[in-house]
Amino acid sequence: MAYNQLITKSGHSLFTMSSLYQKAIRRCDVKAAGYAANELFDRYEHYLWKRTLVISAEDCYGECTQEILALYWASQEVNKGKKGNDRTKIFIAKAITILLYHAKSRDSDFFRVTLLVALASVVYVVVLVVQPVSRRFEKVFYRERALRSEPRY
Repeated sequence: MAYNQLITKSGHSLFTMSSLYQKAIRRCDVKAAGYAANELFDRYEHYLWKRTLVISAEDCYGECTQEILALYWASQEVNKGKKGNDRTKIFIAKAITILLYHAKSRDSDFFRVTLLVALASVVYVVVLVVQPVSRRFEKVFYRERALRSEPRY
């Protein structure tokens, strides 16, 4: 191949497994979430933790992100200096269990869309307010410029 692919230990795409991981947690599918996490853990442990934190912020109701963050710190402390199969998966398994059985909510998506709509309307209002002022300025500027220039014969 002409480029390096990001693949897991069984040959799946990193992005496919990441998508499966998030969808499985949203749907409370224990087997699929465990399979995807196991595929991602060996080569992409840091990415798996980042994805887990994002899922906890986006898809879960309440405050479980701090629990996930504490498990990440504990995992980093216990697995410090270990390579390969010596690293323990108990902390990521606990984080996945918390996410699977935590109440789900998509409020962050709603607020993000509402914020984007609000920002778009502010930009639209600013454009409407600024545009007539700038056109008035252009008319005055060109009128004064025309008065100052000498007539052409």
